[in-house]
Amino acid sequence: MQPSSRERKSRFNQTQGRSEPRSKGGKKKEERRSGFADDRGYEDGSGSGGSRRGSGRRGPRKDRDEFGGKGRYGKESSKYEGTREFNNRSEFGQTFVGLPEDSRISTILRKLAREEEERKFTILIKNLQDALALADNAAYIRRSLDMILDSLYEVICNGPNQQCKVLASKSLGHVGFVLDKDCKKFIDWIYNKYKIEAKENVKKLLTTGIQELVLLDAKDQKLSEHSQSLMKCVGEIMESTECGDIFITAVELTLSLIHRYPELIPTHFHDTVDVLLGWHFEPSQPKSVTECAGRALTVLA
Repeated sequence: MQPSSRERKSRFNQTQGRSEPRSKGGKKKEERRSGFADDRGYEDGSGSGGSRRGSGRRGPRKDRDEFGGKGRYGKESSKYEGTREFNNRSEFGQTFVGLPEDSRISTILRKLAREEEERKFTILIKNLQDALALADNAAYIRRSLDMILDSLYEVICNGPNQQCKVLASKSLGHVGFVLDKDCKKFIDWIYNKYKIEAKENVKKLLTTGIQELVLLDAKDQKLSEHSQSLMKCVGEIMESTECGDIFITAVELTLSLIHRYPELIPTHFHDTVDVLLGWHFEPSQPKSVTECAGRALTVLA
């Protein structure tokens, strides 16, 4: 007896079942691949699985950086963006990694290292000097002294133009002045930098920093405790220099210190006079230098 059409259909379903379901178009559905999550960009399988615009695939690993590829709004994130190493990076090839990021002073120093426009640079210098003068920053300045001085020194050497370098050198004087009882550390630092510096222009800028320090001291006279060390530093600069401009600056500093702190005269008088006489009677020196030496000798007579 031949099976009915209903029986044949039942047997077919029992043998075939739904093990090979077919799509609406009649084709077999592809089995889920093991790499499905990775192909869709879900590396841990925790994605929502919802529909996404575009192809749904990320580019090759090589075109994504090690910090996670694209940012929140689809922008490529920089390798150093938001990190201390990026914030401390200078356009002059220096990195100020030691500077704490939570300090207003260190933030300004990083901006100074990158700034090329003189107007903005001047504003930053003013902000820096204001921050240095705040009593709340005194502990930080002492703790980070070497890093602050070295950062300013890099700006002095590599600033965008001469005027900006002069402003940075004057800021050195502000650092030394706020150190108060620790000013000896600043004097030692700036003189050691002067001795090893090969470029005459940078030497001039370092003496400008000392000049600013003495100028700031004119009102309060806080450097009495360190006047001997400062006078010795200025005297050695005056004696060792071959540059007329540096000599004139050193002479002006010497007269200012002696006038303000007369107790310096017995210790430094003879050495100062000897150096002045040598410059005054040197025929190869320009008139401005010999006249400066002559006036200083008259004051000390």
